[in-house]
Order: sequence, then C-alpha cells, then structure tokens
Amino acid sequence: MPDKRTTLANSSLLVLLLLAVITSLSVGTVQVPPPDVLQALMGNADPMTAFVVNELRLSRVVAGLLSVAALAMAGCLMQTLARNRLATPGIIGIDNAATAFAVASVVGVGLSLARTICRPGKVPLAASALAGATFMVAADLLGRTLFSPLEIPVGIITAIVGSPYLLWILLKPSRRSLT
Repeated sequence: MPDKRTTLANSSLLVLLLLAVITSLSVGTVQVPPPDVLQALMGNADPMTAFVVNELRLSRVVAGLLSVAALAMAGCLMQTLARNRLATPGIIGIDNAATAFAVASVVGVGLSLARTICRPGKVPLAASALAGATFMVAADLLGRTLFSPLEIPVGIITAIVGSPYLLWILLKPSRRSLT
C-alpha cells in the first residue's frame, strides 16, 4: 500500500495535470473559457466550442498524455533496472540524436521530479507518468502560445527546458559514497 507521501505526491501531480489539460484545451487562437471546455467534454457545448475543443485540441492533448506517460514509465523502469539515473534511450537502441534527446528530456524531468517528491527507495511509476505527462502538456501549451500565431514544436520546448536540467543532474555530485 502506498505511503502518505506518495499518495499526496500522486494526487498533487494529478491535479496539476488536470489543470494543465484544461488550460491547454482553453488557450489558443480561439479562447475557450474553462467552464465551456468542461461542457464541451461532456457534450453540452455549442457546436463551435465543441469543434474547437473536441476536434482540434483534445486529440493532441490525449496523444501527448498517453505517449509521454508511457515513455516516462518506460524511462523509470529503464533507469531503475540499469541503476543509472542518466540511462538514456541509447541503451535500448534508439540512437537518433533528436529522438533520444527529446525522450531523455521528458523522461529525465518527469522521473527526477517523481523521485524527488515520492518516497526514496521506491520506483515511482505513477508519479513518473503524471509528471512526464504534465511536463509535456505544459511544453505543448508553451509551444502553441508563446509566439502565437507561430507554433514552436514541442520537442524544441522540451529540449530547452530539459537540457539544463539533465546537465544539472549529470554534473551535481552524487550522494552515494564510493566505498
């Protein structure tokens, strides 16, 4: 059974993820107020709002959520099994630089956040999935709105945010002793 800290961390990450999803579905060229987003998701909105939310934005958010949650959990397991917090997709043969870097950025940020806020010594699968998905939805939102009407690919946003973080993880001294 999960301890209180893990439950609180996962609950907090779930709330952050829901807020990021609602914000991502609300913000864009056509602004949709959050209550209208909820109405559209329940099938009670006017046709234009329903089209913008359900047809234009929802599929993008769901694809990002599911793919990154899976990548984050895979990264968590890969890093746990390799006993290396910097284990990269190259270990399993994904060597294209851009793909590997984008995946490493998302997995690294999500997993590091999950390990920081969850109980030490445990494998934070749920927290990794939630943190990675929240990071991706937020990065997509920034990419779509930062320089609107221009859209920055989400991979560039994740690389800009994830690169310094991964370098910090790489360069910070390890807490484990060498003896």
